[in-house]
Amino acid sequence: MGIDCADGTDRLDEYGPWENADIADKLNLDKNAYGGEGEKYIDYIVHELKPLIDQKYRTQRNDTLMAGSSMGGLISTYAACAYPLIFTRVASVSSAYWFSQQEIEELIRDSDLSSVKKFYMDVGTKEDSGNVNNQMYIDSSDRVYEIMKDKVSDCRYDVVEGGIHNEADWRKRLPEILGYLFN
Repeated sequence: MGIDCADGTDRLDEYGPWENADIADKLNLDKNAYGGEGEKYIDYIVHELKPLIDQKYRTQRNDTLMAGSSMGGLISTYAACAYPLIFTRVASVSSAYWFSQQEIEELIRDSDLSSVKKFYMDVGTKEDSGNVNNQMYIDSSDRVYEIMKDKVSDCRYDVVEGGIHNEADWRKRLPEILGYLFN
């Protein structure tokens, strides 16, 4: 099941677990701060949406996959840390960890992720998106992986040569990602 995200910069609020007052300057945006609604978003999924789906459909309630790209990768990683007994398989694709770098690193360090069965993350070598260049994406993901690999026993990190920051590119990688997560 896919969950549609908010439009435009509202996605930054919805998928940003922590408020970021500095991001407006970095991205040439007009609001003072973005983010801060991510916890509410994940709590909605865990306490309202997932129970509804589990009630209506035959699911494996204790083995749920969460995946997202860019800001969706950030919030998927947050979800694994906040609810590791629920989100046991996670894919974080071309993640915008730089949006809340210090906070996500600290959360991962402080979280018991031993129940997470598989964690996939990747980053492309041509991830430019606005004022955030490919090296920022790579460095940001490298830092998260250095922490995550010691927290999840089956953690995979791919640096995708030529990978760009868009849905068409992510779609090409999806079969291999799902193969890893469910193998």
